Amino acid sequence: MAIRNLVVAAFGLATTVNGFWRMECPGMTGLARVDPLVSPGEASTHVHALFGAGNLGFDSTADQIRDASCTSCAVPEDKSGYWQPALYFEHANGSIEYVSIQGDNGSGNAGLLAYYNQFNDNGTTESGIEPFPEGFRMIAGFSSLRSAPVGWTDAYTLTTDASIYGGQSQDVLQWAAIGFNCLFTDNRDAEPSFYRHYLPSIDEVEQLNCEGGLRTEIVFPSCWNGDDFNESDIHAHVKYPDLSETGACPEGYDTRLPTLMYEVVWEVASFIGMEGRLVLSNGDSTGFGMHADFINGWNQTILENALDQCHSESGQIRDCPVFDIVDKEIYEACKLTLPDAIADEQTFGLLSGLPGGVAITEPGEESDDPLVVNNEPEISATGSTDEPSTSAAQEPSTEAVESTVTPTPTPSSDPVINEPAATTEPPEPVDESISYSVVSTQYSTEGNKVYEIVWEEAWVYVTEELTSTVTVSSGPNKMRKARAKRGLSHHHRGIHGGH
Repeated sequence: MAIRNLVVAAFGLATTVNGFWRMECPGMTGLARVDPLVSPGEASTHVHALFGAGNLGFDSTADQIRDASCTSCAVPEDKSGYWQPALYFEHANGSIEYVSIQGDNGSGNAGLLAYYNQFNDNGTTESGIEPFPEGFRMIAGFSSLRSAPVGWTDAYTLTTDASIYGGQSQDVLQWAAIGFNCLFTDNRDAEPSFYRHYLPSIDEVEQLNCEGGLRTEIVFPSCWNGDDFNESDIHAHVKYPDLSETGACPEGYDTRLPTLMYEVVWEVASFIGMEGRLVLSNGDSTGFGMHADFINGWNQTILENALDQCHSESGQIRDCPVFDIVDKEIYEACKLTLPDAIADEQTFGLLSGLPGGVAITEPGEESDDPLVVNNEPEISATGSTDEPSTSAAQEPSTEAVESTVTPTPTPSSDPVINEPAATTEPPEPVDESISYSVVSTQYSTEGNKVYEIVWEEAWVYVTEELTSTVTVSSGPNKMRKARAKRGLSHHHRGIHGGH
């Protein structure tokens, strides 16, 4: 199958994208076991990288964080709480080392970008996007997940085609909203957003030469039913649209909120050549348990005005007339005062184990983390629970034939490091035919302009096969050239690439 990308105003689509901004939170307020949504009143089970409000603690509410004296974000009217798991490296001898965030100078000042995109059903920006209400809270992802969701056939498919997720369960849609992408420092095209939905092995990082870092991405649900956050069912009040990031909202979830996405770049290059593996702070060695939390701490008037007026093609907060930007020294000085119970806990540097005594869980081993996944297939309107076919889940190839990657174990000393293993069957030849259809759109930044790219799919069936083999240790990954350019630094992008 061949892919052509067209930067045109075809099919009624606009060539530029408006109505988004990326909130810069260059300062990390803390690296600590704090999570007032999941573990109110006590230390959370695992460490989070914390950004935003400078008073986030065990019992923080939206009202409290709006009264914070500082924020680690560049706009002082945004006192929201943003947090996600930290990334660590488990050495072959069992010791654990913190992986720094890009830009960290040793003081914990490192960055998160929070994208506020305004997407409607067809992925374009129009009216009808409501601001997050006062006190709004939500969580993206399932911390306990260690395997692909029910209804998905290949957890290691590398794809940017969002159409393959259409009609899937919420479990599949939230998994599709997680990305781990390699950034380069040479002239190669960067991997597009949400191209990889699993945490790569250090061997894969080395093979790809991710000198520019590993970017983690996670998108929150954008469809709301009007209810408040419920601690006994933390995902009940929000759902993903039917293409994960864009598409139609489920019935009963009729309020369309901004599509919030977190992006953090981790300095993995320093671990290239070492024996071990990357793990999240919740003990997840797969990446399937990636998750993130949000508490709205905005000045509500500023948030509403931003949705109406922040229409710069760059997405830069400095190009929005609504925002006042503070000096770097102010947001970098915003740090948490940790509760006594965890004030002396070591979370940076080289450690004997994950903070909080978290055990590392292997692929297929669901953890006992309090974020429990409801991993059941979703019944469609017709009553069907059909899984996507193998052909539907396969990523369209470029004109060059894709390689088949065969995982092989890498010898190492104790502790034994297990990696996911599977095999990829070659596609069966079929009768030659060609058909075209538009499968998705994607966004690309060039200078100060943001283009909406229409992906037109051309199915070309041939009987010739070409296979090559390389050695990695993270699963049957299809190594293909990325087809969408991305900036090397997440601080200089217009809008993240679409599926």
